[in-house]
Amino acid sequence: MAIARSHLLLLTLLFLVTTLLSGCRATAQVQTGEGDSVHNAPSVLGPEDIIEIQVYMEESLSGVYPLDLDGNLSYPLLGTLSLSGMTAPQAADMIRESLSNGFLKEPHVAVIVKEFNSRKISVLGQIRKPGRYDFHDGMTLVEAIAVAGGTTNSAVLRLVQVTRKIPDTKKYDVPFRDITTGRAPDFRLLPGDIILVEESAVK
Repeated sequence: MAIARSHLLLLTLLFLVTTLLSGCRATAQVQTGEGDSVHNAPSVLGPEDIIEIQVYMEESLSGVYPLDLDGNLSYPLLGTLSLSGMTAPQAADMIRESLSNGFLKEPHVAVIVKEFNSRKISVLGQIRKPGRYDFHDGMTLVEAIAVAGGTTNSAVLRLVQVTRKIPDTKKYDVPFRDITTGRAPDFRLLPGDIILVEESAVK
């Protein structure tokens, strides 16, 4: 009977440990934003990117074009095309299919990205050097704030807000102080993220 009770107690402890570990993993995923990760995925077009469109034997349709703040392209004959979230080959396919619909016969289209302006992050608020900075894969919240010169003396460090617009707009309240003291994992950023460090109400 004592052996059976010991065995039952051991199983119960194992279950509790497994449950706690699972909870920790889930919490870490939310804090780091990994649920939205697109790392190692092909780079996609976004707001203010600049692309070159080449249409074979059609000089008037070839050239360098900027995307607007919504990731849209204003293009001759076709008007406004939404390219946000597409890869360059996907954008070329869309333009080719659109031109084939009553304008050109079997056009050959290539899209080349000249500037990935959407692959930047914005660091705003109580920051010593607020502005837009180049993004690289694996970039974290702590790194981004350090690149921007760190926070001011009046910054609220308990929570820092990160706004993510791709694929859908989400806002994260990230426990920045816990990250810097080792009590929480760092928050991994994605291209286009907007970091806002708010000002403390206490002067």
